[in-house]
Amino acid sequence: MDPRDADVDIATLELEVESLRGAHASLEEERDSLARYVDVLTQLETLVPELTSLSDAELELLGLAMTALVLDDPAGSVVGLLETQLRQLVGDGFMFRSTDAGRTRGCLLVVARDRLPEVLGLMGADEISRVEVPEDYAHLSLHTTLVQMRARLVDLQDDLDAIRADLEALWLREAPRLRAAEHALLVLTERDAAVATASLSERTFLLRCWIRADRRRQVREQLDRDGLADVAVVNAPAGEVPGPSPVELTGRAAWSPYRRLVGFLSWPSPNGLDPTGLMAIFLPFLFGVMVGDVVYGAALAGIGWWLRHRARTHDRGGVEGGVMDDAGRVLIAGGAWAVLWGVMFGEALGSLGNMWGMPALWFYRGGPEALEPLLLFAVALGWSHIVLGLTLGLVTALRRGDRHRTLEVGGTLAVLLGATAAIAAAILNAPSWVTLAALVPAVVGLVATSSVHGPIGALLGPLELIGTVGNVLSYLRVAAVGLASVYLANVANELATELPLLIGLFVAVLLHLLNLGLAAFSPMVQALRLHYVEFFSKFHDGEGQAFQPLGAHGALNPRALLTPPRDRPLGPLLTPTFDPVGVPPHGTTNGVRIADATHER
Repeated sequence: MDPRDADVDIATLELEVESLRGAHASLEEERDSLARYVDVLTQLETLVPELTSLSDAELELLGLAMTALVLDDPAGSVVGLLETQLRQLVGDGFMFRSTDAGRTRGCLLVVARDRLPEVLGLMGADEISRVEVPEDYAHLSLHTTLVQMRARLVDLQDDLDAIRADLEALWLREAPRLRAAEHALLVLTERDAAVATASLSERTFLLRCWIRADRRRQVREQLDRDGLADVAVVNAPAGEVPGPSPVELTGRAAWSPYRRLVGFLSWPSPNGLDPTGLMAIFLPFLFGVMVGDVVYGAALAGIGWWLRHRARTHDRGGVEGGVMDDAGRVLIAGGAWAVLWGVMFGEALGSLGNMWGMPALWFYRGGPEALEPLLLFAVALGWSHIVLGLTLGLVTALRRGDRHRTLEVGGTLAVLLGATAAIAAAILNAPSWVTLAALVPAVVGLVATSSVHGPIGALLGPLELIGTVGNVLSYLRVAAVGLASVYLANVANELATELPLLIGLFVAVLLHLLNLGLAAFSPMVQALRLHYVEFFSKFHDGEGQAFQPLGAHGALNPRALLTPPRDRPLGPLLTPTFDPVGVPPHGTTNGVRIADATHER
């Protein structure tokens, strides 16, 4: 497909979509306006039911006229003014009733039919601020007005559903053409970018780029198949390497949502550790500990499944579809852990599971004796996570031969382990020599950490250790968020038993829905913070650049413009031309190292 044709298609499609969206917005505005009038007029209908139920013909036989008014009267002063002026105009020959409707006042006026023109003239006085009823209902009786407004609301909903169906059909019809047009544009953009970075002459070109080291032979074979056997592929000289080595994160398919989360912070550096797998394990785990409820966990997993289903069925490609699918996968994993921890804590909708005899395999968080074990568990969890991060940081520093970083991280790890061992020995009433022996690595670690900071190491070393202790204590938020969730659920359950049945159930459902919404966001935000700030800071330097292979969108394929891939989603996140293999066995990110870059012809 020629991209110039895509411009025409997109412009025409945009007009069609905007027309449907404009009609949808107009109908929604009319629906919302009528709904407000129906609410006010329904209240008026109960004021004088003997008259409000009469039709226009019945009122005419009685010589009466009835009109409903909606006054912009938040202070309540206009109603009294209007009643006074009506009495001056028609004496006692009228009936006037009003009811509060928020900032407005709904009023019902019954008057002799022959006096109606004078009364309507009074409605135009400057002192009286009316909210005009739509013209189609201006001179109808209250009963007729309500009947027609309610019928119109039903018709409006049908029209809105029809427009939504038209938009959905339009998307299904145009999606293949949009996908083809986008693919063509991506290919041309990719080729233009390659030309801009190439050195060209009349007979040759020189293109420097990065490819995967283990795909060099495959690149050669692909060029031969495409009839480009005269293109030479050689390793770039050391002085001509095109910038720092990029990094490609590969691995298990289940880790793909967490690569996006790692990228939100920063990309790992070459030869650094890939934290994706660790995040795939610990992020749902921490999320599940904080939610810790069987029902909430199952509901969140269901929401995650719905997000994934919606991403697939609506064919939402690109960034939107990718994010929706990834969010669904993370929620499913977190929800599964929440169900497991709900069984451990004996929680289902807070105290409801406990009240129904659901046993806690460990302890119930809502009980008075739960605070101490929960806080100890949170600190132990933080200690384990930080020690793991420091260990990974030490391994990375040793592999790189970074003496400064090795002393800093190794010293911090020694202090943390030694101090923990000394505290444990003191609590267990171990002999004093055991406590002193445990303090030896802590003292050595303190000296090592301080030594890397030079003359002011005696000050900065202890401060850094205090910061590490703060990192551990930061995991107390795991307990805090979990307690807040269970206490809110317990409040909902208690209100359901204290209030009248229907009101109590209504309030309980609202509070549980609120708690579910908070459970979907707050624990996830806190779990991400613990990873980004506390955990990753111990080993993740994040100085890398993502690998963007030349030809990812098909620019190296001579038939790319004519044969867009049918199985690829709409959007920029497309599969590379050369599929990646697994991560190296040691779990590092050095899969892209050699600049196989010089192409000559």
